[in-house]
Amino acid sequence: MNYAELIESLRQVASTTFGLDDPAINRAFLACNLPRRVETIEQTADYEIVRTGDGHRGWIFLHNISDNTVDYVVQYHTKNWPWLGNRSVSQLVLWRDVASPFTAHITERMFFDYLLPRYHLIMSDKLQTSAGRDFWSGRMRDAAAKHYKVGVAYLNQKHVEWFDPARDGSFRSWLRAQDTFGPDRKHEAIRYVIAD
Repeated sequence: MNYAELIESLRQVASTTFGLDDPAINRAFLACNLPRRVETIEQTADYEIVRTGDGHRGWIFLHNISDNTVDYVVQYHTKNWPWLGNRSVSQLVLWRDVASPFTAHITERMFFDYLLPRYHLIMSDKLQTSAGRDFWSGRMRDAAAKHYKVGVAYLNQKHVEWFDPARDGSFRSWLRAQDTFGPDRKHEAIRYVIAD
């Protein structure tokens, strides 16, 4: 049984985990996706970080070599926004095993050391959950501290409201004032954006 069949056979799999907490599903995901590797992002004797896909969509995952498991997974896709002047990348699924010795700070590393230099613009996806709000608030805080551009994109109006510390004061106050994240705002097509 492959990964897709295992997922299909489960009635209730949380969209944020895709069942990767289950050892059988985790190993099936690895067996299905490891042969599809198109890039090895990082490799040590203990783990490797691998990308699949065509550059426009795919998976980035950490293969724990000794346990033969996946300890971190992000699904990504890109979209061209001519009015932003860039192709952006969005993370659709993000999962990690917090007990793994290799996943500390991996989200920030992949976000700022891999995705942002490669795509220059990272945008939140349309699935806006409370966990997503926490994730994006943290990434935007980190990005502002690293002097990257952070903003709120209004896709329907084709406009970005960029955070400006001189004009807006504290990032925390600015972000709270935006009130833009959540399923109730989905029809307005409002997303968080980080740019280099």
